Amino acid sequence: MTPPPAGGGGEAPVDRVRSSEPSEDLDVEARLIYAAEEEFLSDANGLLDRVVLARVAERANVPERTARRLFSSVELRERLIEHMLHIREGVDVGPDEVAAMASLVIDRDVPFEESVGGAVNYLVDHAMANPGLKAVAALWPFAAGNPRAAELMHEMYARWRKEIQAIVNDVLVQHADVFRPRTNWMTVDDLSAAVLAIVDGLAIQRVLFDLVPETPGVPRPQPDLGGRMAVTLLLTMIQIDDDDRGPRERLEEIERRRHDRADF
Repeated sequence: MTPPPAGGGGEAPVDRVRSSEPSEDLDVEARLIYAAEEEFLSDANGLLDRVVLARVAERANVPERTARRLFSSVELRERLIEHMLHIREGVDVGPDEVAAMASLVIDRDVPFEESVGGAVNYLVDHAMANPGLKAVAALWPFAAGNPRAAELMHEMYARWRKEIQAIVNDVLVQHADVFRPRTNWMTVDDLSAAVLAIVDGLAIQRVLFDLVPETPGVPRPQPDLGGRMAVTLLLTMIQIDDDDRGPRERLEEIERRRHDRADF
C-alpha cells in the first residue's frame, strides 16, 4: 500500500466481524480458536468468561471430547487472546509505507499542512482497517486481570508509536533549516504519544459511527481531523527564530521559508 494523496482522509476498507478470516481447511485446533473468537464477538456483553469449551466445540462442529484433549476453557481463552492480538504480517504499517510517508512530509512541493496532515490521516484510515484495533477494543477491559493480554496490547501500541516517532524525527531533521523543536515544551516522545492517541481515538470513533446510526447533534469526525490535530500539536512544539505567533501565522511563515530556501 502507499499513503493517500497529501491531505487525504480516504476511507480504508473496514472488516469489523473478526480479526482475520479462516481458511477452509483449518486443523481442529485452529477451528476451535476461530469458533472461540466468533463466540466472544457474538456475545452482546462481550464477556470473556462466557467463552466456554462446550459451546465453542459445538460452534466449530468438533466433538467436545476431542476439544477437551486440546484445551481447557481457560487455556482456550488464553489462546483466543493471543490469536486476536497477534501481530500479523500486514497489520502494522510496514517499512516501505513509513518511508513513503516520510518522503511525503519532507516534500517541499507539497504544502506543509497537507503533507503532515495527509500522513496522519493515512494512519487513521490504516488503523480503522487494522484487525489489532478491533481486538484491542474488544479485549482491553480484560487487560487488568490478564497479564498476557496487557503484554500483547502494549507490544502492539509500542510498534505503532515507534513508526510514528520515525516520521516525526524525519520532519524535524529535514526541516532543521526552517524551524527547531522546543523540547522543553514537548519532546519527540511526547508528540509521538499524542499523535498515537489521536490516531487510535479517531479510528475507534469513526468505526463506531460506521456501526451505529448517527446521533442527532453528534457529528461524525471529519476524515481530515486527525491531520489537522497533529499539525496543530506540531506547531506548539516548534519555534521559528524567536517569534511566538499562532498556528496559522506559523504555517504561512513555514511555507514562505520552505520555498525561499529551496530556491537556493
